[in-house]
Amino acid sequence: QEMAAGTLKATIARATDFYGPRVIEKSFAGLMVFDRMKKGSSAQWFINADVPRSFNYTPDAAEALYILATSEQSFGQVWHLPSAAPLTARQFIKLSAQYMQSSDKVTVLPKMLLKIFGYFNPFMKEAYEMNYQNEFPLHFSSAKFEKAFNFKPTSYIDGIRETAAWHLGRE
Repeated sequence: QEMAAGTLKATIARATDFYGPRVIEKSFAGLMVFDRMKKGSSAQWFINADVPRSFNYTPDAAEALYILATSEQSFGQVWHLPSAAPLTARQFIKLSAQYMQSSDKVTVLPKMLLKIFGYFNPFMKEAYEMNYQNEFPLHFSSAKFEKAFNFKPTSYIDGIRETAAWHLGRE
């Protein structure tokens, strides 16, 4: 309301699930895909691995936040941070497995298990609220941001390759 009234100079940036180098604990893909593959386990996903969905690559999100914070034209608006075209979790996992030198097998876990995990893990508790992202298609369009700032989101091939390299290089 303050932003709309002009009494507060601000912008709103929205994001979907993150993946990228240096992201594990606050990333569903980081925990359930990359970290598990790094440990020699198969990937896991909740509810449905065949629903198209969007992801934000963290270096793109960071750059976009900087652009928004330093651009007068961004103020007073809502922006979706850069995201490449949606793909299914199964496709995401298959690409990840190529670069992690791992199996692309995925275990799909039921919705109720996420609720149980939430009793022991605060991140999973928060993730339960976001179940709709795994139940229904989620196309998080960043077209407005891309057009306004002449920005091309990193492809999943490049982003996953960089993320896998980071995971494989860590202790």
